[in-house]
Amino acid sequence: MVVEPINNKCIKIKLSNTESVGQNIYKYTSFDKQKETKSKSSTCNYFLTTNKTIAKELLNILNDFNKQYYLDVNKTRKCIFEELCIIKDNDLEKEFKGNLSPLYTSNDYFKYNNSDFVSLGIGMVKLDQGGKYNLYFDNTIHSVEMFRSAVIGVLSDINIEVTDNKYIIYPLLKDEIPFNKHNQVDNLDKIIELARELNNGYNEKVIKEIILLGYKLLNK
Repeated sequence: MVVEPINNKCIKIKLSNTESVGQNIYKYTSFDKQKETKSKSSTCNYFLTTNKTIAKELLNILNDFNKQYYLDVNKTRKCIFEELCIIKDNDLEKEFKGNLSPLYTSNDYFKYNNSDFVSLGIGMVKLDQGGKYNLYFDNTIHSVEMFRSAVIGVLSDINIEVTDNKYIIYPLLKDEIPFNKHNQVDNLDKIIELARELNNGYNEKVIKEIILLGYKLLNK
């Protein structure tokens, strides 16, 4: 559900474990593994609130149908990297209901995507029959599928930045996960920053630094 109080410039959706595609669902309700997850995937939407007052605020902020939702590719790529590092470092892959193939597919998609943003089309906040207000996207759009596949609900949340002409959306690691954030993430950020410098032309020094940082990432 949405973090309160609502900031009309940046809205965070705190995800539950089952707000992941089926193969990305963690087998347990918490990392202490005391109780198994029984619920099925609910990724046709993202749950926001049952509070009508809060829902009215969200409808006013998020249901501007003149604005499309755009996924921040770089921030999504970073979140996937962090998720994969945590899963690998803590030997968690076998603890998911599937084989995490959607996450790996999404990782490949964003790894080779040179765009800064990809469109998710129009999103819509609406009330379901159970009295919950949810954020919906068109699941037939390939970029929406890749976005959903990048999300590991037990590890990540979703941010929505509200601008004058669009919504910028992306997953990010939860603040409260009981694992150390991977110490190689700073190197990834630096590589992305350096790669942008190459848009201005060939620079041997920059290329050497990218190679060195990449080597460190591969041989941590």
